[in-house]
Amino acid sequence: MVLPQKTVGEKGRVNRPLKRRKNEEDDKAITRLQGEKDAQRSIHYAIEAEKIHAELYKSTKEEVGNGKGMDISDICICPVCGYTYVGENPPAKCPVCGFPGEKFVEF
Repeated sequence: MVLPQKTVGEKGRVNRPLKRRKNEEDDKAITRLQGEKDAQRSIHYAIEAEKIHAELYKSTKEEVGNGKGMDISDICICPVCGYTYVGENPPAKCPVCGFPGEKFVEF
């Protein structure tokens, strides 16, 4: 696995470009062929959570790049799969794993 290079931005901040793993489809295929249902579920959860994290990172980086701060009032995280919800009222159930939204953990 290749780690992204670190680059130093303005005011000494470290920016790390997010790059999607090239072999995530291979990981899915291997676990499917081996009948590893728990591993398949874990990989699915991780991929879905990282998609959300990448979007949050991208929007925050754009806001900071424009000289603004990102206004985030509430962040809730599903304790099962890592789904991250930004806002005051999380969904009734997690869209990734179906866990009840009222049991999300506030960050």
